[in-house]
Amino acid sequence: MRTNLYRLIFCLTMSFVGAQNITTAEYYFNDEDLGFGLNNSFAISTASHTQSIDISGLSDGFNDIHIRVFDVDGNDGAGAWSHYDRATFYIANFATGQTIVDMRYRINNGDNINLGIDMPAMSVNQSYSIPVPSLSEGFYSLYIETQDSDGTWSHYDRVVFFISEFPTGQDIVDVRYRIDNDDYINLGVDMPATSISQSYSISVSSLSEGFHSLYVETQAADGTWSLYDRQVFFINNFSDMPSDVTEAEYFIDEDPGFGMGTSFDPSVMPLIATTEMNITPGDHLLCVRVRNADEEWSLYCCATFNVDPTASVDESLYESVAVNPNPFQNALVIEVSRQVEFNEIKIFDLTGKTVYTSQENLRQLNLNHLEAGTYILSLQTETEKATFKIIKQ
Repeated sequence: MRTNLYRLIFCLTMSFVGAQNITTAEYYFNDEDLGFGLNNSFAISTASHTQSIDISGLSDGFNDIHIRVFDVDGNDGAGAWSHYDRATFYIANFATGQTIVDMRYRINNGDNINLGIDMPAMSVNQSYSIPVPSLSEGFYSLYIETQDSDGTWSHYDRVVFFISEFPTGQDIVDVRYRIDNDDYINLGVDMPATSISQSYSISVSSLSEGFHSLYVETQAADGTWSLYDRQVFFINNFSDMPSDVTEAEYFIDEDPGFGMGTSFDPSVMPLIATTEMNITPGDHLLCVRVRNADEEWSLYCCATFNVDPTASVDESLYESVAVNPNPFQNALVIEVSRQVEFNEIKIFDLTGKTVYTSQENLRQLNLNHLEAGTYILSLQTETEKATFKIIKQ
């Protein structure tokens, strides 16, 4: 069953702070900008304003609403319009109260193939077996749609899957690894078996300080190598740490406060593995700090690093977002290739301090207040997170 969104009334809530004197706002849809002050306007009399906007005249599909405000005290008293804020929404005239009478699927851009259903109903819970023997190895997208009793097909549901001719029931006969883009080095196994639990010691003494990627693969008895497992780790020479250091800790991106990071023994901890913390794809900041015998904390070192999304099946938020321009001067535009809604936007400096935060679903950030330098931008939805290194000139 689907809901009727055609006559949705779009409600906007805006909050303004600071010394501005906002008196008027205007809006327009899609690309229908008539110019500053010439669009649909409404008055603003309070710092927090809610406005109902009728969208019944818009066509079905995705639409954008653009809103900007007028500050009468801006531009040295001459008045100034702000940059617009944009929100995307969807309109469709869906039928309600109808039963599902059919189901179909397609793989990638192939033809739709009907699956049928056992019993028409408002909702169905049914299993299907979809053959894939003709597909070559690689990634594919499976699209599923349902049909209502009036003949209307739903929007598709999409699942990404991978096909590979991995052997089954064969022993693992070898293990190999590589670091970054170096050649693979074989490790061997003590006893070939269908599964192994074995520890290996890998020397990293020749690696430079900073971030590195470790890739590990296993080989089956027929010679087939598995997909790699990847781990990002950090190397630093902690032997140079002052002798009176009693405690050390590290954190990723946002500073949780002194003593609230991940602690480690500074005398024996040479590696920091980021995969143990479920770090998302994107640019990140790692900071390490120490505490001396007088219980004083000091910032020891910070470094930026990148976690690439190559091992992910689904398109990550990091891959869906472009941040422009970068480097930037005063404003940053967030471009998204799919429909997402941000519920938190943060910016950290290179010590992990939060210098900007918003709970609005913004697509343009005014960052006049930031000093020139490098920062980490964090974008958070209900289910995803992505981080980007940004530079202000």
